[in-house]
Amino acid sequence: MSSLEVSDLKCSKGFELKCKCGLTAGRRVSRTRANLFRLFYNCPKSDFADQCEFFEWADDLSPTGDKHLDEINEISSECRRLQERIDLIREEHDTERATWIREREQLMSQLLSIKMELDQMKTRIKIVHESDLMPPYDEKLSNPKDEEDDPVVIQTV
Repeated sequence: MSSLEVSDLKCSKGFELKCKCGLTAGRRVSRTRANLFRLFYNCPKSDFADQCEFFEWADDLSPTGDKHLDEINEISSECRRLQERIDLIREEHDTERATWIREREQLMSQLLSIKMELDQMKTRIKIVHESDLMPPYDEKLSNPKDEEDDPVVIQTV
């Protein structure tokens, strides 16, 4: 089945819509995700390349003079506009959420890498402190006043 279906029904305005070619516009059903099952009118020529640019949504009707029908049409149009807005907000939310998840995963990966590097540093420091190469630290030998003193040279014979 094609993505569009043509109907011979007349417009609810009480007259037939004519396309720019002067032909009676065909009523079709949208199969796009954004406007699924929404009715519209366009040129009835079967070859898309030969069609004129006539297009009109079937539910965007002019006032009929019937107060109740006009109110229903207005409410219906507002519901569609609100649903389109909701769909747009959902799409933006999904995009932002996907971006947030991707960035979070990158940051978690960086965090894991830094933790591993820190653990390696801790291990190396522990090894150095436990080795015989490093004498134990003695605070008595360290004097803050010594920083200004000249070094003492010890000579052995």
